[in-house]
Amino acid sequence: MEKGPAGTAFRTAADISFPRLVGTAGEAAAREKVKRTFSEQGLETKEEWFGCSDYPIRTAARWVLAPSAIILFIAALFLNAEMEAAALFLTFLSLLPPFLLLRRAGKSFERDAKAPFQCANVVGRKHSEESVLSVVLVAHYDSKSQRFSIWLRIALYLLGAVGGGIVIALLVAGTLLSIFSIDCPFCNAVLPVSAIFLVIPLVLLLNTTGNDSDGALDNASGVGIITAVAEKLRQEDGPGLDLWVVATAAEEIGLWGARAFIKKHAKELPTERTVVLNFDGCGADRKTGVLKSFGLPPRSAPPELVDKIITIAADNSLPLKLYRIPLGMSTDLSPFRKAGYKGMDFISPATKSHTPKDRADRLNVSALNDYVTAACGLIKSLAADRQK
Repeated sequence: MEKGPAGTAFRTAADISFPRLVGTAGEAAAREKVKRTFSEQGLETKEEWFGCSDYPIRTAARWVLAPSAIILFIAALFLNAEMEAAALFLTFLSLLPPFLLLRRAGKSFERDAKAPFQCANVVGRKHSEESVLSVVLVAHYDSKSQRFSIWLRIALYLLGAVGGGIVIALLVAGTLLSIFSIDCPFCNAVLPVSAIFLVIPLVLLLNTTGNDSDGALDNASGVGIITAVAEKLRQEDGPGLDLWVVATAAEEIGLWGARAFIKKHAKELPTERTVVLNFDGCGADRKTGVLKSFGLPPRSAPPELVDKIITIAADNSLPLKLYRIPLGMSTDLSPFRKAGYKGMDFISPATKSHTPKDRADRLNVSALNDYVTAACGLIKSLAADRQK
């Protein structure tokens, strides 16, 4: 059996590699195992409970594009019938459904009496009286399965967003040209293009969520890594840190655990002296993955953190991969960024995530060790900068 941080990461991950969708017995069993593991690492450990809903994953994520696609298709029919005013009105109306869906998905359900789930983050802490830096290590411990692979989902969202933008541009241009009696060379193509765009959001409706994945890579591996990082920092008697090790709940249904943690601890963790490192989907192969940019328009990781990781990877001969993902996924770091925290996502979007094939035998022990090495190196470098 592998010893040291790599062994700790693998054993911790393997111990909770079983289906653990929010609200199931598996989730509760995983929470108890993580709590015991954190305590064994000498961390001051507790559960922090909150209420949440699966609306973001069950409804918002699947329906975010469909209403707009339907409205745009109807707008194209109106343009084809030379009813320009109605077509233009519906084109702008199509922007409203995704705004409302995402706005509701972003609201807190902690105080909602109808919140169907009560979940708990497992929070471990090791505080130094001479701490120069607060470090929050984050990994979610819940799992899910979905019909579509992560890369197919990303591709569908990207195609849907780009396609929607193209249809809106064609409709606006076409209706304005028609209103001013200017020849429109592309107007006959608007209806078939809008029909093609309509297919993608309807396909996304088939991407239902279940509890058929062991979630070894997504994200038992992340829990194993943050446990091993805490162990290694303790053994090496590293720099004075206010170290938080947080296994979040309900990430897979809407990032609720991260939001609840921030709401509870924001006053204890000032943004100017705190860095957040999130681990999600790590350990499939010998690539230390870092999310360099996300979203449209792209939002980049802090350049100084990226530069440090590149240097650490080179110094330790770690095979580094920088990911740029425009749409289709989110991580627990997102709420921290929104709250003003500096941080980094360590990720490796494995093709078997959210499927029954995401098992512990797919974990690469050497890769887990690489993530531990990279994270510890980054933390030590940041602490050294604070001590100067």
